[in-house]
Amino acid sequence: MSLLHKMTEKYIDIHCHMLPGVDDGADSWELCRRMLQTSVEEGAEAIILTPHYYPGYMDTDGETVAQQFAELKGRLTREWQLDVQVYLGSELYYSYDTPAFLANGIARTLADSRYILVEFSPGVRYQSLRQGLTRLLENGYYVILAHLERYDTLYQDFGRVEELYNMGVYLQANARPVCGKDGRHKKAFLKALLDQEMLSFIATDAHDMRARAPQMADCAAYLCKKYSADYARWLLYENPSCILENRKI
Repeated sequence: MSLLHKMTEKYIDIHCHMLPGVDDGADSWELCRRMLQTSVEEGAEAIILTPHYYPGYMDTDGETVAQQFAELKGRLTREWQLDVQVYLGSELYYSYDTPAFLANGIARTLADSRYILVEFSPGVRYQSLRQGLTRLLENGYYVILAHLERYDTLYQDFGRVEELYNMGVYLQANARPVCGKDGRHKKAFLKALLDQEMLSFIATDAHDMRARAPQMADCAAYLCKKYSADYARWLLYENPSCILENRKI
């Protein structure tokens, strides 16, 4: 039994880049297998694969992504025998055309739900960030802001984070900075959000088996020690389950 299982029973990863050959994540089926194996060992029950959709940069066509996903599901049961459920989504780099990409099926929601995972440039101006998120909310999506610890404008004014939260934007942090692996400033910023129960999701954002490996157990241990096992379960399992069930948190 994994360390994470002992503390929180299980987790669901809503943000990772394990599908090979479609973005800057896994570049081979072997690396994909190793990442999934590690996820299972850490306690993953389900994983939403979220290839980048960044027009003009990382925008593998939907048919290719679907073919790779079908191949992955076959390998899971036929060759690898890993006990984990996998779902498909996208990590959307916001542009004015994002709602159209979603409506046309070029980009994907998370696990065919109304939830979308969206990112912006780390140096985005707050006005642009807010306007983009507002537009997505107005299109009827449940909007998750990916790795919010990366946006300089949110560090500058904590009130901006509170405004996004009160707008109905769900805030996702990456596991590494939550437990201090990306520096004390990010850890302190995220601790303030955790203290006020403003985070909705914590995910691995895994890209490889090195600095961005699919590791959650250390983060779960931190949450259990500093807060409670119930709080860890809420962030790592219960809220992600809402995505798979397509129901609002």
